Amino acid sequence: MDDKYIGKIAKVVSEVTKSEGRVAIYGEEWQAKLKDDAPENSVGAGESVKIVSNDSIIFTVEKIKEN
Repeated sequence: MDDKYIGKIAKVVSEVTKSEGRVAIYGEEWQAKLKDDAPENSVGAGESVKIVSNDSIIFTVEKIKEN
């Protein structure tokens, strides 16, 4: 997988925790998990996250602040 997703914003499809979850970007769903050092333990469906890295087909994400 290339790095075209790194730094992009995705929508949480099913709750993302530090071990599992799903996000959608560019009309596709992907497995995701929160960064190990994230202050929150989960991000709920409908919220936005930023993709910070990927391990094979699993994105590591962080919650972004919405205005």
